Amino acid sequence: MNMLGTLEPHLKPWWHEYVDAMTHAYNCTRHDSTGYTPYYLMFGRHPRLPVDLVFGLSTTNGSGGYSEYVQTLHDCLSQAYAQANQASRQAKGHQKRYYDRQAKSQSFSPGDRVLVKVCHVEGRSKLGDKWESRPYIVVKKQPDMPVYVVRSENGDTERVVHRNLLTQCMFLPVEQVGEETREEMELNMEESWEIEDIEDSGEQAGEVIRQEEESDTIEDGEADSLEGGVEGDQRKGTGAGQESEEWRGNETARVTHSPPRPSEPRRNLPRSRHPPKRLTYGSRVNEPGEDQKKIERGWKLWQRAKARRAAGHT
Repeated sequence: MNMLGTLEPHLKPWWHEYVDAMTHAYNCTRHDSTGYTPYYLMFGRHPRLPVDLVFGLSTTNGSGGYSEYVQTLHDCLSQAYAQANQASRQAKGHQKRYYDRQAKSQSFSPGDRVLVKVCHVEGRSKLGDKWESRPYIVVKKQPDMPVYVVRSENGDTERVVHRNLLTQCMFLPVEQVGEETREEMELNMEESWEIEDIEDSGEQAGEVIRQEEESDTIEDGEADSLEGGVEGDQRKGTGAGQESEEWRGNETARVTHSPPRPSEPRRNLPRSRHPPKRLTYGSRVNEPGEDQKKIERGWKLWQRAKARRAAGHT
């Protein structure tokens, strides 16, 4: 990929056409770790390149028989493999010394809680988790190697992992508590929806009762006024002053004995924050007996929440 990135900007859209040429250039390049090119280790000879023709270099070793070619190829490959192995070991030692100068040693003991690094990620992982969320328990350490045997906390998985893929687990095992918290949050959301519906139905019922009481009060007042008019017709010999006094007396008695007017419930009750209402037509239509079902449902939810809080305090 790094070699394909060296293409000119106008050639990068057609990068797939240059894969073969880049692969051939890579195979014909000498590696520092082995001292040979991959082409030579594969075919036992150096490749014939266009630059050799430009400078007039000869790449043939002369004519020979089949047996001689086989013997020459065997000797060249054997010598190349031996030198490549020696150079590779030296390169590994040099790289190890360079790595050990910057590495920080930290060992784990059996029973330590660790996290395993995420090595295989599908798709884009720029903001993805670098470590698995499930902790592991160290079982043992392999002798003379920085390799550990770890097992999941529930004991269903056991893995052999290098030290570089492990890190100390710095949090407590609260996954179960988190699941219970999510369940409680969902239950509280449902309870808030149910309580809100019950409050709405209670407000509607209170409004209906208030309107009925006002209508009954008006009807009683009209009936009293009619009765007062009939009594006034029957008392023809009474003066105008006496009639006005009786009317005021009746009016005072009616006001005194009238039932107390219920206080109007507050329309905008203070409520805590909750998710938005589920605005559906079916949820707004009240069927016969649905208000009573909601009240019973709210009573059960309140009893359940009260029992859960009491169990939490104990």
